[in-house]
Amino acid sequence: MDFIKENWDWIIENIWKVVSIATIFFAAGWGFATLFYKERIEILKERGKQKQENPLADVIDEFKYPEMGKNGRNILANSILSIKKGEKVSLTAIIPKNEKLLIELKGPKIVHKQDNDASWVFSIGRIRNWTAKTYEPENGGRQEFDAESGSADMELVFQREGEVIISLFEGDKRSKTWTKRITIRN
Repeated sequence: MDFIKENWDWIIENIWKVVSIATIFFAAGWGFATLFYKERIEILKERGKQKQENPLADVIDEFKYPEMGKNGRNILANSILSIKKGEKVSLTAIIPKNEKLLIELKGPKIVHKQDNDASWVFSIGRIRNWTAKTYEPENGGRQEFDAESGSADMELVFQREGEVIISLFEGDKRSKTWTKRITIRN
C-alpha cells in the first residue's frame, strides 16, 4: 500500500503501462492455475454436471459399470465380449459410498516364446481413482486394480491376442462377485 502512495504520480502518468503489467501478471497467474489445477477443475465440472442431471447423484447404492468410459468402451460392461488388439478401452466403475472394488485381469497366454511384452498397458495420465498393483508376467500376465467410492476410470490397451479373464470383487468380499471373459482379436 505504501508503494502505491509513494508512486501515485508515476502510476497516473503511465496508466496504460500499469494496466498492461497488471494484465500480464493476471494472465500468468491464470495460466499457472489452469496448468496445475486443470484435472481438479475437470472433476469439479463433472460433479456439477452430474448434480444438475441428477440431484441425488451422490447417493449411489449399487456398483455400476456403464457401457462407455472416458477412454472408450468399458470392458466391465456386460455387452463387451471382444475388443481389438491395440484398441483403447476403459476400465470404468461407479462405486457406492464407503465401498471398495477390486479387479483382477489374467491372460492372454503367451503364444511365442520371444513375446516379452506385457499383455496390456495403461497410461498413468489417464487414471482416475484406480490403484494398480504390480504386473506379474507369468502365464500371460496378471494384475490387480483397486478403487474406492466414487467414479473410477482408466485407459487400457491390450497388446496380445487371446482370452482375458476379468474377476471382480465388490466390497470386502473374499469371493468373486462375478467373472467375465473377453476375447482380444487382431
